[in-house]
Amino acid sequence: MHVGVLDDGRETAYASAVLGRLQRGFRVFQLRSLLGTRIELCYLFVHINLGSCENNWPSARQLRERGTRSDEIILKLREELAQARGAPQRSSAPMAPNIAEGGETESKPAE
Repeated sequence: MHVGVLDDGRETAYASAVLGRLQRGFRVFQLRSLLGTRIELCYLFVHINLGSCENNWPSARQLRERGTRSDEIILKLREELAQARGAPQRSSAPMAPNIAEGGETESKPAE
């Protein structure tokens, strides 16, 4: 188990323990600096309650498959949008704003 202490989104201290060795009840962890040295008078008081829960996280393969399907769907929708607009399909070049007369903003492919 790894417990981190964050300050402005950056980890400043941590404590770690082997889950198989933890016992139920209240425990005290001495925090360490990012260099791994113990921080004097810096402790974390926790209550450990062991239990079990079902792992519902997707596997790496499932995540890759979802990403591939999403990419295919996005490509298909871009093609349909281009056809609906009556314009030829463009490349996936990033768009740069173009200010037309009258202050209206148009988009054109970035060069």
